[in-house]
Order: sequence, then C-alpha cells, then structure tokens
Amino acid sequence: MFLKNSILILFILLIVSCQPKEKFNPIIFDNSQLEKFFISSKKIIVNDSYKPIFSKNNIENQLRVSPIVRLKSWINNNISQIGNENTLKIN
Repeated sequence: MFLKNSILILFILLIVSCQPKEKFNPIIFDNSQLEKFFISSKKIIVNDSYKPIFSKNNIENQLRVSPIVRLKSWINNNISQIGNENTLKIN
C-alpha cells in the first residue's frame, strides 16, 4: 500500500512539474495612447540631471531604455508648442 501511494504521489508530482510556466508579455511604451498637451512656448528645455545609480538595489542596469530617454520621447510625442515666445523648462 505504501509503495502504491508513493508511486502515485511521484506520478502526480511529475505531472504537476511538467506544466508550462506562465509567460509575461513585454511592456510596451506607446506614447500615442497618452493625452497630448499644447503649451504656449517657443521652445522646451529639459534639464537632464538624471544620473543613474548602479547598485544591487536599483534596476538601472537591467533597463534597455533609460528613464530620461523615455521622458524625452514622451515630451517630443505628446507636448506641442503653439507659441512664439516663452520657454518651458522641465527639471
């Protein structure tokens, strides 16, 4: 009886362990899905003071595209200038 139960448990474990792992879809950054802004300014300045810190607690070295590049892409795609004076500064 013990041998039959052991074989049954091993068989169940084998079946359960052979199940496919859950797959995650990659995250897609699509700026066109975000709202567009119209700013009355002649130009936009982004003060790029971003300095990544590479350590075991941060994920900076695991990102394909840095956050500052994503921010600049969002600004270029979603903020439109409609004025001929003033400056928008983004820190």
